Amino acid sequence: MITSQIPIRLVLYFNDMAFTATYNFLEFEPTPPSLSVFDVSACFAEANKVTFQVKFPGTYIPATEGSQ
Repeated sequence: MITSQIPIRLVLYFNDMAFTATYNFLEFEPTPPSLSVFDVSACFAEANKVTFQVKFPGTYIPATEGSQ
């Protein structure tokens, strides 16, 4: 279900960090996309793939449904 045919631009300014992020939305789909949409594995030969992990310091606190 497409909710809007009107393009929307979101600009985030982080003055303390001298950072700006701009996002453009068109034909926004409110349901989460399939993870396969982001799968680029077919773009690379097996020999060129690298496995890596990202570790964030701190204590993991799982999100709960309805939490703000």
